[in-house]
Amino acid sequence: MLNRNIEMFLNFLAVERGFSLHTVAAYKNDLYDMTNSLFSLCRTSKKSEDWDSFNKKHFQLFVELMIEREYKPSTKSRKIAAVRSFVKFLRMEGIIKDNPVKDIRQPSNHQKIPNALSTEQINRILKYTASDDSKKSIRDNAIIELMYATGIRVSEVVNLNIRDLDLDIGNIKVTGKGSKQRIIPLHELSIVKLKKYINEVRTKLRGDRLEENALFLSNRGKRITRQNLWAQIKNIADKVGITINMSPHTIRHSFATHLLAGGASIRHVQEILGHANLETTQIYTHVDNKQLRNVYNNAHPRAHQY
Repeated sequence: MLNRNIEMFLNFLAVERGFSLHTVAAYKNDLYDMTNSLFSLCRTSKKSEDWDSFNKKHFQLFVELMIEREYKPSTKSRKIAAVRSFVKFLRMEGIIKDNPVKDIRQPSNHQKIPNALSTEQINRILKYTASDDSKKSIRDNAIIELMYATGIRVSEVVNLNIRDLDLDIGNIKVTGKGSKQRIIPLHELSIVKLKKYINEVRTKLRGDRLEENALFLSNRGKRITRQNLWAQIKNIADKVGITINMSPHTIRHSFATHLLAGGASIRHVQEILGHANLETTQIYTHVDNKQLRNVYNNAHPRAHQY
């Protein structure tokens, strides 16, 4: 039914609105990107059978996923515009009554400087997750250590398999956008935390599911979901008193910011993050420049004379 309604809308655009085949194809791509993404995000719950089952929370999840995928602002704006047009059609046809996207804000076309945690805040999170020896805490500590050690996306974390790790050499193989693979080095502390999780926890979580290849498992012994990981990290941040709008992507931002502030080459950071274009990585230099401005204002003898 969901796909049938999309096809009805595409037919409406082509026949009644006279849109070109190219434009109709763009709408189709954007709408199916949304439905496929929502099915993936909500795969642990019952699949929705009609558009009345979708609400603001579902569409907000799609917006968050676009942020995680690092879509350009223009791409995000286009996709949200396509969704708005589709929802307007559904209401016109009497398929839905309410407008679940009316309060979703259109992303700005100006590239926003991302939130980044301080090293003290990162340490607070890691100290909290290392404070007890429960299976859940050991797993969460290993996940966050890995994310801060490598800057990998949350989608890349949940898709990791045990064979992607080579802890003897000290690296990890990550499959990113477009199925492109990259090898990222691991520092010694992250290796220690991963070994602790694998040796003490993963086997217990997996139980008799010997065919399970996922690196990080839920309490049920299945691959941890993106939603579950997102909620857990936000919960940990709340418990240690971090008040910014925290998400797994915040850790990726923090990794890149701290690496550049420590003197790493922007080209090396680009390669580790898996950015196809250097422009995407350059946003983190603005964060570093902001820190440089603060240092300058505090240090220059003339900065406070006026």
